[in-house]
Amino acid sequence: MDSRQKILLIDDDEEDYMIIRDMFCDFPQKLFQLEWVSSFQEAQEKIKLKEHAAYLVDYRLGKTTGLDLISETAAMGPFILLTGQGDHDVDVEAMKRGADDYLVKSQLSPHLLERSIRYAIKRTQIMKELKNSEDRLRGLYDERLQMEEQILVQDRLASIGLLASSLAHEIGNPLGVMRGRAEMILMQPDGNPTVVKNTEIILSQIDRISKLIRSLLNLARGDETKTVTNVNVGEVLVDVLDLLGPEFSKASIKIENHIQPETLVRAETGPLHQVFLNLLVNAVHAIQSSIREGVRREHSISISAVQRHMDCMVQISDTGSGISESNMKLLFKPFFTTKEIGQGTGLGLATSYRLVD
Repeated sequence: MDSRQKILLIDDDEEDYMIIRDMFCDFPQKLFQLEWVSSFQEAQEKIKLKEHAAYLVDYRLGKTTGLDLISETAAMGPFILLTGQGDHDVDVEAMKRGADDYLVKSQLSPHLLERSIRYAIKRTQIMKELKNSEDRLRGLYDERLQMEEQILVQDRLASIGLLASSLAHEIGNPLGVMRGRAEMILMQPDGNPTVVKNTEIILSQIDRISKLIRSLLNLARGDETKTVTNVNVGEVLVDVLDLLGPEFSKASIKIENHIQPETLVRAETGPLHQVFLNLLVNAVHAIQSSIREGVRREHSISISAVQRHMDCMVQISDTGSGISESNMKLLFKPFFTTKEIGQGTGLGLATSYRLVD
């Protein structure tokens, strides 16, 4: 098997090819094997194959020049430009286009040609190694930045955990008082049916707030789920849809709920409720943003699910303004938000991701 490196000569003059072929035969070490093509088009096809260690390119190639070829394929090099006569301007332009060396045919010798080829190949290898090292260093630097960012996020979440613990106590007391008063109303004989119904709604919302506070505390402390049961996804979703009903009506949003009643998952009702709430609030905000931008059409939110055994994939899509490509990779980053101040904290999707995880 021939272990010599292939060198491609691109020259439309057969006599020049024969001269350079003879020089190859006189190289002190037989490291290279010469191949020849005589046209610009043939050269393009050969270079695409990436079978050659270096390319010798004649300056004149019919109606085109070797500089044109080098410009098109500089990344495939190394290239050594050959000319009939020395020209400083051509030399400078060759370097600009990506040539690794510039040789005048009348001054060529086997030693000079062999040395130029070796140096061009070696220089290309060194540049590739440097680029690989640079890529590795950049990767390490990016990893360090990500680690530092994660530490900062963890510090902020730890602070939120302490704040949440304090708030849970402060909020829990008035909630307990409100619940007690609501229960007293229900105990009144001959209560007005409307009052009774509204009081029951108040009690259910108080319980929901209490559950959300517990979820926030568990999230901040990193507690694992301990009360996993079979949860009906459809029932949790209907509960959230009822809660957001006024928001849907205000923005004239049509809800398309395709989830089957028998869809079950192993989960906790409270956290799953919170996930759906966060996603649907985001969908409402996206549609509201679209309306502010002047998009006039019938807006809707579509919800569907695919279940395999106890695994379930829920998909929520909306006709809102969408997510830009640049923001896609930041979706679950804590505190990242595109919403106006007062509309979002940037924790909704981050919290949902962690709850599902």
